[in-house]
Amino acid sequence: MLASVILGFAVALMSPMLWAVEATDSDDDLMPDAYENSYAFLDPQNPSDAALDQDGDGYSNLEEYIVGTAPDSAASKPGDVLLIDDDLPGFSALSAYTDALDQLGVTYDVITTEADDIPVELAAHREYPNIYNKIIWFGHTWMGPTQEAETALAATLDAGKCLILNSQDYFYHREAKTAFMDEYLGVDSIVGDIAIDKGSDTVTGAGRFSELGPYSLTYPYGDYSDAVTPDSTAFTGFIGDNGGTSIFKDSGVYRTGFLTFQLEAITLVDRAEAIEALLDYCDTGHLPVSDFDGDGTPDVDDPDDDNDGLPDTYEESHAFLDPFNASDATLDQDGDSLTNLQEYLAGTDPTKADTDNDGLPDSYEASHAFLNPLKTSDAALDQDNDELTNLQEYLAGSDPTKKDTDNDGLSDKYEFDNQLDPADGVCPTWVCGGGSWRHAISLIK
Repeated sequence: MLASVILGFAVALMSPMLWAVEATDSDDDLMPDAYENSYAFLDPQNPSDAALDQDGDGYSNLEEYIVGTAPDSAASKPGDVLLIDDDLPGFSALSAYTDALDQLGVTYDVITTEADDIPVELAAHREYPNIYNKIIWFGHTWMGPTQEAETALAATLDAGKCLILNSQDYFYHREAKTAFMDEYLGVDSIVGDIAIDKGSDTVTGAGRFSELGPYSLTYPYGDYSDAVTPDSTAFTGFIGDNGGTSIFKDSGVYRTGFLTFQLEAITLVDRAEAIEALLDYCDTGHLPVSDFDGDGTPDVDDPDDDNDGLPDTYEESHAFLDPFNASDATLDQDGDSLTNLQEYLAGTDPTKADTDNDGLPDSYEASHAFLNPLKTSDAALDQDNDELTNLQEYLAGSDPTKKDTDNDGLSDKYEFDNQLDPADGVCPTWVCGGGSWRHAISLIK
């Protein structure tokens, strides 16, 4: 039987021939008879061969036909990324993206929208969205997905894929926020042409991308970046001088990123770094692998990733601490009876038993409110006015808040001066003579 099959190829890795034919497809499997007859393992009378994977490269015979790769060679298969070039003829920024991907060692295929229309390849791709997991759509001037293209992209995203849409004129081109922007990109509001001040032209990563930038932008054409604000389902990824310049959404099914500044406006080194981060986002998403303690705050925004009370910056500054290991907060690195968390809260050095070197251990000072483990001078003070300094009380084992620690009738000072134990509660026989402590006191007097 005949089936109308519109096929188009403008894939970078194959012949540039673009063709659209009315072809005979006897088994109605979307592969023309002429194509199937060119391979011995395909049968124009058997529709089941479309779903088979002859070369074992993970792509079906039909998918290889749609993309234009050889179905009998595992080395010839769809790239890791699909690039959709939506630029005007003569203004293509394709090399900016391919150069960055080449530098990263990422394989890709390229199709063109021919400056506004949905590519016929994408129309075919809409029927088989599993071919590419990651799509980068770029276009700078008056470009952006049409309503028809949005429909195709929505079907691809619903199949669990990732789209990075890089277009400073998508909003301008559509003249208003579209349902696709709202539902699939997570756009709450958008203001045209103001996101980046012409005076400085920089963008800086935020949230999940906070380690990126700032990037200086040099446009080979006009800078018309929009300011975008995410709704509650999305988050800002880059910020310009006058607002957010990107929105990212991880729905749990699909992932999207909408950049209103052009990646081709930054240097190749910065562009490769940014694209690598974008593709990593496509692979890993926003929260599932980047929220270690599961508190709903991404690790890049969470000051305490393991939720142990020790800030990440504090743990990172001490080699024996790990910001992703909560148990280290309860350990005692310097053996002074204070845990690492207690040392942090007290402001003491977790590697020194006596932070201020005054002879009083940190744990001793921390247990007495009138002592400060960071203040050396308090060791020489006399809290209970018994003529023993706080340091002498510590060395004697007496209570620095009581003049007679063991209540034996002999002052701590007397026992200290006579090499007695002010904390044992025993009156020595040479003083008490077997009598009462009152008798001993009378002798002392």
